[in-house]
Amino acid sequence: ASVYGISTQRLASEKEIQNTALSWKNHGKSVLRCRWVRKEKGNVFLQHDSARPHTSHDTTTELQRLALTTVRHPPYSPDLAPSDFHLFPIMKENLWGHYNASDEDVERTVRCWLRKKSVDFFCDGFRKLVHRWQKCIQLSGKYVEK
Repeated sequence: ASVYGISTQRLASEKEIQNTALSWKNHGKSVLRCRWVRKEKGNVFLQHDSARPHTSHDTTTELQRLALTTVRHPPYSPDLAPSDFHLFPIMKENLWGHYNASDEDVERTVRCWLRKKSVDFFCDGFRKLVHRWQKCIQLSGKYVEK
């Protein structure tokens, strides 16, 4: 997700998440969109956690080649990951009780939910992120609840 909306409409499989080469290949469209946004709107900063797909040689090499800036993310800091403090809690709350018979059903349900979210929803998550980063800096890197 970005301030401008969803950057990809594809959900990664468990196999792709564990295989960094597959993960990078399948998420190239998101990166290309970042390049477009950079041309249109200015610099793009990617915030990754320290998960293997984000820190692999393939990923870091490709990000350097594309001249995309990655913001360093402290390990074990869900307080600074928008998906952990903004996206997933709200998604879980909204989708609680939905029955999905297959992975495809889950993907369809999540996609439908994401498409209904406005740009303001994503902007709100990024505003919260800026606030959390500022608090983290004030607290010398300590955990930020809210």
